Amino acid sequence: MAVVMAARGMDGQYPDSVDVSCGKLEVRLGAATFWNMNRVVYDQLPISADLTHAYWGTVFEFPEIGLIGSGHKDKDNTSEKIIDLRMIADGEPVSLQGVTGPKKIVCGEFRMEKRAQVKDIEFNYSLTIKNDQLTEVCTLKAARDTPLNLMYNFMHPWSDQMTDYYIQVNEGVPKQGKFLADDKFPHQNPFIWVALYNANTGAGIVSKAAGEDVRLFLWDRKQYKKTYLCSFYRKTMPAGQEVSYKMTTDFFKSPQPDWPKVAEEKARQQ
Repeated sequence: MAVVMAARGMDGQYPDSVDVSCGKLEVRLGAATFWNMNRVVYDQLPISADLTHAYWGTVFEFPEIGLIGSGHKDKDNTSEKIIDLRMIADGEPVSLQGVTGPKKIVCGEFRMEKRAQVKDIEFNYSLTIKNDQLTEVCTLKAARDTPLNLMYNFMHPWSDQMTDYYIQVNEGVPKQGKFLADDKFPHQNPFIWVALYNANTGAGIVSKAAGEDVRLFLWDRKQYKKTYLCSFYRKTMPAGQEVSYKMTTDFFKSPQPDWPKVAEEKARQQ
C-alpha cells in the first residue's frame, strides 16, 4: 500500500526521515521539512546543505501577510498543510506506516508525490530520482483570485562550499561569478539554466527551468548557496487556472578549467 499521509496524522505513524539511494545520488526526505528534500549527496560527496532550517519546497509571499509555505508561518501559525503523500520505488508502492527510526530505500528509480495546500492555493509536487538526475514538477491551482508578491518553487540550498556560479540568462548570454558569502543576490532575473561548482571537489550541479515567466533568485549566504525558481512576481494567481513548473537537476564532476563546458553539455541534455 502506498504512503497516504493525513495532514494531521503523521505523528506516531511515520519515521522522522527517509533516505533514498538511487545510483550515485543519496537524498533525504523528512517530516521536519514538510517532506521535501533536505540533503543531497552525489557520488559520496555532500553537495547540498545538511541543515534542518535550510528549507527546500514551495513558498508564497502574500501582500500584507508575508511568507507562508515550507519553513515559513504567519502570525496565526499557518504553514504548508500536507494532504497526502505517496512514495514509489522501482514501480512498487512503499508503505512507511508503523516504521520507527530512519528508513532507507535503495532502488534504481524513486518517485514521491505530494499534495499540499497553503491558504487558498492547492498544489501537487512530484520528485523523481532516476539516472542520477532529480526531476521536480509543481502544479498549482488557486480557489480564488490570489494576489502574490511572488511565489517560489524548488528552493535548493546547495553546499556552502560551492565556489562558482554560471547562469545562462538567455541564448548566448551567460553570467559567471564567484561566491562571496556576502548575503546578497547576484541574480534575480529570468534565466534558462544555472550551474554551481565546488572548485575544491570538482563537483557541481546544473538546474534547468520550465514554466511561464520564471526567474532565478540566487542567494549567496554563508551557510548555503540557495537557488529559487520564482514566478508570479507581483501578480495575481487567477482562480481555477492551473499553472505548472518544472526543474531538472543534473550533477557532474569536472576539472576546474572545463567545468562551464561540462555544465553546458549537461544542460543541453536535459
